[in-house]
Amino acid sequence: MYLALKGSQLRFVIGLLISFQHVVTADYSSGASEFWCESTKPTRLVNIVYLKCLNEVPIYVDATVKPSDSSLPHQFNLTVKRVEKYSFLVEILRTDLDSGWENILLKINWKAYPPKEIKTCRQLYDFGYRRNGLYNIYLDGRTKWEVYCDLENHGGGWTVIQRNMDNRTDFDRNWLDYKTGFGNKLASFWIGLENIRALTKNGDNELRIDITTCDNTKIVAEYSNFMVGPESDRYRLNITGYQHQQGKLCDYGSPSGRWQCGSTGVSRTTCENNVQGCCFDSAASGKNRCFHTKDAMAWGNGSEFSTKDKRTNTCPNTMKAGWWFRYCTYSNLNGNYDPCKVGFNYAYWRNVSPVGLHEGLRFTEMKIR
Repeated sequence: MYLALKGSQLRFVIGLLISFQHVVTADYSSGASEFWCESTKPTRLVNIVYLKCLNEVPIYVDATVKPSDSSLPHQFNLTVKRVEKYSFLVEILRTDLDSGWENILLKINWKAYPPKEIKTCRQLYDFGYRRNGLYNIYLDGRTKWEVYCDLENHGGGWTVIQRNMDNRTDFDRNWLDYKTGFGNKLASFWIGLENIRALTKNGDNELRIDITTCDNTKIVAEYSNFMVGPESDRYRLNITGYQHQQGKLCDYGSPSGRWQCGSTGVSRTTCENNVQGCCFDSAASGKNRCFHTKDAMAWGNGSEFSTKDKRTNTCPNTMKAGWWFRYCTYSNLNGNYDPCKVGFNYAYWRNVSPVGLHEGLRFTEMKIR
C-alpha cells in the first residue's frame, strides 16, 4: 500500500514489505527489511517495527539502506528520525533523481543498541550525542552508573572524574570517601578511586587537565597514558605522555628539565611555539612572559594514593586532601578552594605566576577517554 502526504508535509511511500528479519543478541537487536519504492517519490519515511519486544527504548539505532540488487547504483541517504520502544522511523532521500528506473527494491539493515551497551562517554559521542551533562553508562554491562560526560569540547567523549570549582565540597576526606566518590557532579566532585580504576584498567586512556589560575590564565595538561592500580596497590598512579596545550610532546628528560624557558626578550610567537611547551602570559613582563605549564603530575607518577587516615607521609594532613603525594606540593588538584592565595599548601603548575609559584586555583577539572 502506498501513502502520500500533501501540502507542506513530507511525501513518502512505504512499499510492499517483502521480508523482515530480526535477531536479538546480548549486545543489540538487529534486523533487515526490504520494500519497493517508486522513482517519483524522492523522499520516503519508513517506520520499522521490532518484531520482538524490547525492554526499553534503544539508546541508538544504526541503520543503512542500499538496493537489494548490487548491480544497481547506490543513490540513497538514510537518517534515523525517531527511536521508540516498539519501532523507529527513518527518512530515505534519493541523491540521483535521473537514474532511469521506475521501481526499485531497497534493503534496510539496522542494529538497535540498548542503554546497557553504553560503557563510556566516548561511545555516547560515537553514537551522535553532542550535549554535555549527566548520562547513565554500564561499565560491566549490568549496573547503571551516572557520570558527567563532556561531549562538546576538545573532540568530545570525555568522562569527567574530578572538578574543583567552589568551596561547597570538602575534599579533606577519608579513604572510604575517596574510594567511593563524593560531591556534586554538576559542580565540585571526586568520582571515586574504584570508579577511576574501572574506567582505566584497560591501560588505553588519555587524561586532560584544565586549570584556571588566579589571574584567569588557562592551563592545559594532557597525558596519552593514564591508569590507576587496584585498591590492593593503593590505587597507584601510572601516568606518561605529557603534552602541553599546543599539543607538543614534553615527555623527555627529568621532570625539572621539562619546562625550562628561554632568556629575556622572548617573543610571543617563539614562546607559544617553543618545543618544550611554553605558555604565554601577557600580564607578566620580560622573561616572565614566557613560562611553561609544569608537568606537575610527573612528581606523583608511581605513587600510592594517600588520605588523612591511610597515608605514607603527612601530606594529606598538610594539604587537606587526598592525592598521589610524593612531595606535598606540585600537582594536588584536590586542595582547599582558595583562589589567589599563595603558599606551599597550594599547587605548583607553572614556573612564573603574578601571585606566586604555589597558588590557589580558580578551577580544575580532570577528564579521561
